[in-house]
Amino acid sequence: MGTVVEVGPECTDVAAGDVVGVAWHIACGTCAQCELGHTARCLRHGDAQYGLPVNGAWGGTFDELN
Repeated sequence: MGTVVEVGPECTDVAAGDVVGVAWHIACGTCAQCELGHTARCLRHGDAQYGLPVNGAWGGTFDELN
C-alpha cells in the first residue's frame, strides 16, 4: 500500500496522490495457469514476490521513497 508520487504521460489509471495497493505476486498472464485465472500459480513467475530476491529482483515490497 502506498501513495502515487508521480505518473508518466501515458498513465491513465492512477494519478499523483492516489492511494494504491499492489498484489504480492507476479504473474505473466499468458501461461496455462494464468489463462485459467490462477495467477498465483504462474508457471513463469509463480514463486516471485515483490521486494524479495526470489525468481528475480523485482523490488517493491520493502521500498520507500527517499
